[in-house]
Amino acid sequence: MNDKRKKVILLNVISFVVFDLLYEKRKETKDLLDESFLKDNFDGRFKPLSAVKQTDSIASYFEIIGKGEPMFCFSGENESLDELLEGAEGIVDDYIKYFNPTLKEMEEFLEEMERDFFAFYKGDLSYVNLLLNKLCDKYNLTPAFRKPLLYVAS
Repeated sequence: MNDKRKKVILLNVISFVVFDLLYEKRKETKDLLDESFLKDNFDGRFKPLSAVKQTDSIASYFEIIGKGEPMFCFSGENESLDELLEGAEGIVDDYIKYFNPTLKEMEEFLEEMERDFFAFYKGDLSYVNLLLNKLCDKYNLTPAFRKPLLYVAS
């Protein structure tokens, strides 16, 4: 698998985690996700769960993303941050096991992801950072200086 495809897959995996988190936050404020929100905020790059068949395994999830069909799994439950973190950890664990990314690949991806975070998640960055900081602690990542994203420690 080439580096560009790996990067795209990781982008979608992390987006999946963060987007699910934001979806839960929007539900709390009764501002439910709809097609117009997706169109206005994601420029058609992502599809709601209804557009893609849900899969049971992370490998199938990666395969769908690799074919240009990213998906988001919405549980329909009002999950706590701890529950979302547990799900995020599972996805990250499976990503590391499945792709074994190098430090350089992770750094390059995170630099690219930074632009997407600012473009897509304005207004909810503090909430996103709370999850990312918890992931940072678990995976020995280091927050980038004066930036809201995390970089793998050398």
